Amino acid sequence: MAQFFNFKGDYFGLTESDVQKNIDLYGYNIYTKKEQPRERFNPGKVILSPSALLMFIAGVLSFFSSGILTGIVIILIDIAWCVANIRIGQRSDERLEEFHESTVMKYRVIRQGKLELVEKEFIVPEDLILVQAGESVPADAMIQECRDLTVDESVFTGSNKPMAKYAGGISKSELKPTFVYSGTKILTGVAVCKVSATGVDTKYYHKVGDPNPKHCYYTTMERIIQKLLPLRSHLNGCMDTLRQRGVRICNARHHARTLFPSGGYRHDHKNLLHKMRLRNVREKRDRKIAV
Repeated sequence: MAQFFNFKGDYFGLTESDVQKNIDLYGYNIYTKKEQPRERFNPGKVILSPSALLMFIAGVLSFFSSGILTGIVIILIDIAWCVANIRIGQRSDERLEEFHESTVMKYRVIRQGKLELVEKEFIVPEDLILVQAGESVPADAMIQECRDLTVDESVFTGSNKPMAKYAGGISKSELKPTFVYSGTKILTGVAVCKVSATGVDTKYYHKVGDPNPKHCYYTTMERIIQKLLPLRSHLNGCMDTLRQRGVRICNARHHARTLFPSGGYRHDHKNLLHKMRLRNVREKRDRKIAV
């Protein structure tokens, strides 16, 4: 048994076996019935993306239409584009994981007579938690002892008025002054509380329901990084443009070789323009004679 924050009571808390039993019985302290793991970066999406596949097909076709060198260049560009995008995705995923691990909120829990820092999802019913000013409440809990405790319960009441809390006593109100509730915030004071409900059994879950999972585990920096990730689509557009221009150049060279088998492209091109000018001059002269 041990005392904390100069409270009168001696507290021991749960043992590891008790914690595991309560996890098996009540589940984890999360608001969704089925845990949704963080979506990881998948390199296969880059390799099998339409841009990468089209560029690869263009490179293969170039082997037969424009020559081996042109095909090799297009395929190398495709490989370089895939490698760059995969690397960018992996780095972004690593940064998101680092930010997530460094910003996970942990709460003070008394277990086996010692004060431990425990993540919210591993807090179970009958745990003894310590909360003080500035902290959010991780679960519904009954106050064992407290000093000058006020709580912001605007998530339930819609009012910003601080609610005074105390230990002991009986109340018929829906929000009991002897309890603190998940989703509320401690404004002043400190308290030792015994957890009564977690996860989907809390009053917050019954009132609000499933929170929007879009950003439930992301910090502000993580959201900024996620907003920057769509810039990769602009890179895809640039690569598509380069691919289309490369195909046009290959087609133009193939057409030129068809018109000028001798290979003297510039010389033959000038001769062709000269012949076209002469033909236009002759056509104009024939029209004048006809008139």
